[in-house]
Amino acid sequence: MKQLQHILLLFSLGLVLTQCQSKPEGMTTEQLYEGFRQPSSEYRPFVRWWWNGDKVEADELVRELRLLKKAGIGGVEINPIAFPTYCDSLGKPSLQWLSPEWINMLKVCFDKADSLDMTCDLLVGSGWPFGGEFLNEDERAQIVVNYAQPVTGPTTLTLIRDSLCEKAMPKVSSPYKGNTKELMLLKLYPNPAKSVDEGIDVLQSDSIFVINVPEGQHTLAALVKINGFLEVINGAPGAAGPVLDHFNKDAVSKYLNNMSPTAWSSKAPTGPPTWPRNFNGAMATISPTTCLLSSSRSGRWAVRSITIRWCPSPTVSTPSSNVPATTSKTSRPS
Repeated sequence: MKQLQHILLLFSLGLVLTQCQSKPEGMTTEQLYEGFRQPSSEYRPFVRWWWNGDKVEADELVRELRLLKKAGIGGVEINPIAFPTYCDSLGKPSLQWLSPEWINMLKVCFDKADSLDMTCDLLVGSGWPFGGEFLNEDERAQIVVNYAQPVTGPTTLTLIRDSLCEKAMPKVSSPYKGNTKELMLLKLYPNPAKSVDEGIDVLQSDSIFVINVPEGQHTLAALVKINGFLEVINGAPGAAGPVLDHFNKDAVSKYLNNMSPTAWSSKAPTGPPTWPRNFNGAMATISPTTCLLSSSRSGRWAVRSITIRWCPSPTVSTPSSNVPATTSKTSRPS
């Protein structure tokens, strides 16, 4: 074991020495050391900035950005989220996600981050996974689940379609109460069954129907499709409700394009930004209306997962404490 540790130590030391020997052309060792001792903004830590209940106001947002800058933080990732039910709101109102007032607070942060040489990221949507009350039924996350119950015959069963669908509902931490259910398949199988082909189709069109079960042990098996089965966890006002169907290309595009163009018109560079690559490895374009999600700094547009940022180089966000930001919502302090 000790011998393996020694080998790993020597390998690591050799790797470090190799890296130290190669430095950017034209830079001295002293310059490299100074860059490490006083790194530029994009190489400093990033923090996740919770906007609890979107109870945010301009003065407090600016104050917190200044504090973060003073503490050596290089950037923030804004995460709008539901206000904790166990906390005192102090009478502060919540801003609706994507409302003009909410977008104005983004501009305050973008402008201040720019003046402080910080990066300001914004998560797409709110909570997880993202969605919203405004989604149409065919844009909501879907799931197909099975349900089975043992039956002993001979007997006659009276079945209620809605009851069967409800029994199939999976136990999720945040179910969406406005979901719709469709009974896709209902079959009666002998127990034990040797093949899926042994099932007898007993599904009927009525909401309440009767089936006759022959003598012996059987299994009643149902297949149920649930539309909008999950609600956004900790979604902020305006971005709560059912989760988006992330496998629906049109729904995802519509969701992204729902982002207001207001921030784009004041912060974006010439021309629309681009995704680094799509799943096929090719470049793809984000519409200008999506880009209010990007932050302030002069540099280039970049996309990391579902976070869109405006920054000089790739960075990594690290979580911070869940601290609410609240102050005057109408002023635009510098």
